[in-house]
Amino acid sequence: MNTSNQFCPNEACSARGQIGAGNITIHDRKRHRYRCKICKRIFSARHGTMFEGLRKPMELIVIVVTLLSYGCPVQAIVHAFGLDERTVASWRDRAGIHCERIHQALIETGKLDLVRVQADEIRVRGRNMIAWMGLCAVSVYMKFLRNAGEGESKASRTPNLPGVETQREK
Repeated sequence: MNTSNQFCPNEACSARGQIGAGNITIHDRKRHRYRCKICKRIFSARHGTMFEGLRKPMELIVIVVTLLSYGCPVQAIVHAFGLDERTVASWRDRAGIHCERIHQALIETGKLDLVRVQADEIRVRGRNMIAWMGLCAVSVYMKFLRNAGEGESKASRTPNLPGVETQREK
């Protein structure tokens, strides 16, 4: 357990969010719990993550959620790992909620440094329609940022986003 990577999650604490400030001590090694010296609150290493309150190993949960993200059927995961179907569905829902929170906190508030952004588009042809979909990805982190929009622009099919340089602009 490394206290230098932890910070106090208590919103009322004056040391909230300060990593490596020396205010965090180990409270319980077995249950991976820490204690803040300033506000005296005890918190888990999993606090604020999708793993909070779960008792299964994080490695198993990550494998199951990864398989789900690649389209593996819930029934196959249940059979392969001996889990309950409700457990797998709960983990899927937790992962979705957590990803939505991260998306809102980082991407929608604009707290990312968009120095290198890769923009791409795809043309989808359907019945009686043609749709263009743009996607931007931070090449350093490879995190998908947002659906840039639909519809075809005359100058560039990729919508103009702040900090995004298209091939035509180069």
